[in-house]
Amino acid sequence: MFKHSCRVCVTCLLLMLCGCTATIGNPSSSGSNPSVSPYLSSALSKGGPQRIDVALGQPILVENLSGLRQFAGKDINFNDFSGLLGYSTEVGYVMVISGIVATDALDAQAGEILLIPAYGTQPSVERYDAQYFADSKYAEKVSGLKRLSQALDEVVAKQRSGIFWGRLRRTAFNVTAPGSADHELARRSVVGSDIVHDIRFSGISDADQIEEVTVEKFRQAMVAGDEKVVAALLSPAVFGETDIRGGASKAREMLAEHIINKENWKTVLANGRFQRTQVPNVWSMKTSHGRVFLKTEPVNDFTYVNDIYREKRR
Repeated sequence: MFKHSCRVCVTCLLLMLCGCTATIGNPSSSGSNPSVSPYLSSALSKGGPQRIDVALGQPILVENLSGLRQFAGKDINFNDFSGLLGYSTEVGYVMVISGIVATDALDAQAGEILLIPAYGTQPSVERYDAQYFADSKYAEKVSGLKRLSQALDEVVAKQRSGIFWGRLRRTAFNVTAPGSADHELARRSVVGSDIVHDIRFSGISDADQIEEVTVEKFRQAMVAGDEKVVAALLSPAVFGETDIRGGASKAREMLAEHIINKENWKTVLANGRFQRTQVPNVWSMKTSHGRVFLKTEPVNDFTYVNDIYREKRR
């Protein structure tokens, strides 16, 4: 793959980028504020640096963005950036049509894409296939934005010259669906929920800390009676592990409902937090209703909840 330091290499790879489905609205009027898709206004969280929240598989188009923002668990400096921000299950990506983005001593310029893997892994910079993107249906959204459309045409022209002279070559690797579209959809059925996605791309790299966050999020969801979050954090091992689309997903949701209704967890778990025991993957919490145990289970690259139960009184 083409890395950041590879700008002078004789032959570099062009990564495909497609599968973009977000609806892009008209940019705001020009002036002191950046002209961006209305999606960005709702995607920016409060506090600093502002976090850009983008749903998995629903990239957003941005124009003329400058300043420090947080995306995919990384603090990123945007300098007059115009391009696309999105996620696949494996990476967050910032596709630069014009301007510059920088993070972790890396910078990506026009024609390049910043790839940010889950769990705070070191990002990388590659070249994306601008012609492939320009030929996609999503590029029609860009054509309505004159400045952005011109910038994309310039990237396409430069890459076409590089391919002609043998400095660039295309690859079939698709950033938005590594492996295949079906593999990506299967992967989303396991790790594509908002809660799991947020934890994986929180920037946390320590496995013990990931487990701790998962346990606490599960406790909070049990107290709130949030079946959606509880289901997402339950181990997928017994439901298919790598693909739980269809009936398996429904069965997981039914189990979540059963677990929530089994005890008065809202009262039992309301105060306090689970603590790690000396037994691996076993957590406990002392409550006025007795001790509660929770078991976790690593499945592929994430740690889920396997069981929760109250200690039997003698």
